[in-house]
Amino acid sequence: PAVTGFQPVFNFSRAPLTLKILVQTPYFERFAYPKALRLGLGELWPESESAEASTELKNEGWIVHATMKSEYERWLEGSVAILASGSSRKRRTNKIPVTLGFTEYGRNQTRIKRIHKMNGTYKLYKRALKNELTEAELSTLLRG
Repeated sequence: PAVTGFQPVFNFSRAPLTLKILVQTPYFERFAYPKALRLGLGELWPESESAEASTELKNEGWIVHATMKSEYERWLEGSVAILASGSSRKRRTNKIPVTLGFTEYGRNQTRIKRIHKMNGTYKLYKRALKNELTEAELSTLLRG
């Protein structure tokens, strides 16, 4: 069924190595998403408070969240910028940005890494991906 009112997210950071390789391979990327859904790696985040998911989506393997993304989750994906004390404010005008991702997922991961590097939060981002950093610790480190 069509998913409206929700943002679908696939959490490949928790996937087995074979699936991570599959999602980074052109053409074969399309086979990674149904497999990820069967493994419970597909998440649906509501775009508004009034969004409601059908039970059919949950039966297909989606993890349906009841609330919208927190500031921490939006920071992880790079849609909220929190500048750290070591932020890079230099603009490199002599270099052309090259995206090394060959798939949609790879390009998105490259974009997120660049955002965190420019904001000076890349080391915190890597810790957060390994579940070594909680939302409370992040707010303490960046705001305190």
